[in-house]
Amino acid sequence: MATVESGVVTAVAVGSASITVTAADGGFTASCAVAVVPPVTAVKLPQATLNLVKGKNVTISAAAITADGSKASLAWASSNEAIATVSPTGKVRAMGTGKAVITATAQNGQSASLKVTVVKKASTKVTAVSASVPKSMTAGTRKAIAGKYTPSSATGVKVSFKSSKSSVLAVSSAGVLTAKKAGTATITVKAGTASRKYTVTVKAPAAKALRLSKDTATVKKGRTISLKMSVTPSYADKAVTWKSSNTKVATVSSTGVVKGVKKGTATITVTAKKGKKKATCVVTVK
Repeated sequence: MATVESGVVTAVAVGSASITVTAADGGFTASCAVAVVPPVTAVKLPQATLNLVKGKNVTISAAAITADGSKASLAWASSNEAIATVSPTGKVRAMGTGKAVITATAQNGQSASLKVTVVKKASTKVTAVSASVPKSMTAGTRKAIAGKYTPSSATGVKVSFKSSKSSVLAVSSAGVLTAKKAGTATITVKAGTASRKYTVTVKAPAAKALRLSKDTATVKKGRTISLKMSVTPSYADKAVTWKSSNTKVATVSSTGVVKGVKKGTATITVTAKKGKKKATCVVTVK
């Protein structure tokens, strides 16, 4: 997972490793646990602007996007703490009137910023909200969305997101959509008292691999056996076709039920309609 040379640790692969230094005479050692995490490809915030009344605070969520969907830590900072401060958990507090930029940064330098304006008095309430929600997604993919509200001068407004069916399409508090399986879900975007709904269709991707419950099987003439099919990844399109190489020996139904017709061997093949991946089972009829 990691190598070390002259005290310089180099990350090789995701995982954990223990780095140990040993005295030349072998009498003393010291160790350090090193965790290698996936690189962050982007940092996302649920909104680009925030207006606050002096003395008020709002906690902003942030998400670090990684290739495998794992979590990564973020560091928060303010460009002007006399105007606005931010805690390690993203809690923004208005200190003095003016403007400041709040930034969330990953270890590899990827970052996202929020423009904060601190005013003396509360302004107009939100009348409308919108977001860049896609109409469709493919299971296994992610997309970050951000909310916008009208009027942009409204104070104390935090954008939030909710999915009607998280098992199909989940959404984080920072606005990261994760498509999990084929289906339809409604994403509700809310800012203040205003809200808007978006319907998203999640489509199943082509299977990367097919597998049958058996590579070889035996069935008696006139009897049947059932072959179970699985796909990788599990959320891939499961539409398949079944075929026997010799229907005079064995037939197969559209659900994988094999029937022995006469003595001999036949190869049963299942093929994904999307992607054309295949798996086979050699059936011997006795």
